[in-house]
Amino acid sequence: MKAQLLALVVSALLLAPVSAKGVFTAKVDLKRCMVGNQAGLLKVLSLQRTVLFTRGIDDRAQARMDEASRSALLSALNIEPDQYASVVDQLMRDWNKLPRKEAIAVVSAIAASPDFAGREKVETFLVGVMKTSTDIYARRQAVLGLAVLPSVRPDTVASVVARYETCQNLWETFPIQQFFEYHATQIRSDRDFSGVRSRLAAVKSLYTPSLLGYLDT
Repeated sequence: MKAQLLALVVSALLLAPVSAKGVFTAKVDLKRCMVGNQAGLLKVLSLQRTVLFTRGIDDRAQARMDEASRSALLSALNIEPDQYASVVDQLMRDWNKLPRKEAIAVVSAIAASPDFAGREKVETFLVGVMKTSTDIYARRQAVLGLAVLPSVRPDTVASVVARYETCQNLWETFPIQQFFEYHATQIRSDRDFSGVRSRLAAVKSLYTPSLLGYLDT
């Protein structure tokens, strides 16, 4: 009887998901992420659904993380700084087979670190999701991810402008306001600033006055 009980215990341990303290496993750990529509990765839960770390409520003022919050949040997901690059590569490769919004939020949180070396390929990935994904939640989260990057390329700005010109869904385009708010200084210094501003000004949207206000401040 004791041998049978021991065998059952061992089997249960082998079949159990990775614990909240261990190696990052995307299929398990992404389900522990709480992602806000305005602030991105906000909260990490344990496997028992208790809060391990939180940055606060879903508010656009919380979208950009300081390094202490980023480190604590990712550590609660079993992701340490020396694993950032490998985790990002894995999530970008497999994101369409995983909880998509959560995968994008984690990729974006890592890539927004000023010291992250793989930011350019993440930027390309996020633009691709914004343009081609059939998942509206993924597209919206990708725009937010682009917004919180420390800097963006001129071709990325052009892609976001094109998205704003063609998408009529106000819920989806909401984080485009954050994109132009956070990158306004850089965009004003770009060679094609006047063209970008003119294209934005021509879009009949509730958000257009805000976008122009960020660029003109």
